[in-house]
Amino acid sequence: MTTKTLIRILLGLGFQVLIVVLFVLLLAWLPSSLFWLDLIVVSVISWSCYLAISNPWIDLDDRTQKQVGGLAIKWSSIWYYTVAAGVVAIAGLFTYQYFTPALQWVVQLLLALLLISSFFITRMTESKVADVYCEQQEMAGGVASMARSTERLRDALIGVSGLRPDVEPRVGQLEAEIRFISPANTAEAAEVERQYSALVNDIIHALADPEVNADRIDVSLQRAARLVERRKKIYST
Repeated sequence: MTTKTLIRILLGLGFQVLIVVLFVLLLAWLPSSLFWLDLIVVSVISWSCYLAISNPWIDLDDRTQKQVGGLAIKWSSIWYYTVAAGVVAIAGLFTYQYFTPALQWVVQLLLALLLISSFFITRMTESKVADVYCEQQEMAGGVASMARSTERLRDALIGVSGLRPDVEPRVGQLEAEIRFISPANTAEAAEVERQYSALVNDIIHALADPEVNADRIDVSLQRAARLVERRKKIYST
């Protein structure tokens, strides 16, 4: 347990003691069952707000930023619960002869269950945001691998003599066209990306003797251009 966590716990316990003292001083006249119910309700509201405020809203080290997706649900739930539970508790103070403590317990338990359910929904939303981020990163990874392969080819051309004059412009055209490729998570997209990277590696190896391998390089660049065009037409379904 870190020092920061311990401090948060001690502050929370301090607030809880303060709430109990105020209840004993101001509301000791209430029937016992109603006194404990309202004390629990106020404690739940206080702890929900305190934990939501004291914990970091956004983890800057988390690239998924999943907490952003759950912020609205979490705070809306706490707000609506606070208003609803508060209205029920205040109404019960003045009408407990009719709005019996037993009935108030039932209503407050239902509201508490809704609050707990909203926290589960918040977790599910955050998990979904993280899953979508990971899926997008995975889809973008294939396009990034094509871009990295082309960049390696561009670097491999530096200082190579005996190249046909159209080789460098064609590699530049490949780089430009790859920028227009949309990420996709299909098997066909992955296969095209794999073929392209393997083909570029073959071109890089052929640069060891560009004059002897001139035709091989030319054919490979044609195939690479066709693969890029093919990949541009593939989208996620």
